[in-house]
Amino acid sequence: MVDTTLRLPPEEVSLATFVRCKRKEIGWTQKRLAEKSGISSCSIGRIELAQIEPERNTLECVLGALGWELVFEARRKE
Repeated sequence: MVDTTLRLPPEEVSLATFVRCKRKEIGWTQKRLAEKSGISSCSIGRIELAQIEPERNTLECVLGALGWELVFEARRKE
């Protein structure tokens, strides 16, 4: 089984880039992702352009449609 847990260190890739790349990898348009996630295509576009930072539930819907899940981790500061 493939691990599809999203771990997105800010220094590696932006959320906007991640969503756009994953959408394109599966050959979907923004409209198709909007249909699958239940989020408007306008919002998908704004997320991919980093014009908005989506709320947690929106992000969960978008990532879920792409086959990923949102996971939060708490770590002790070093």
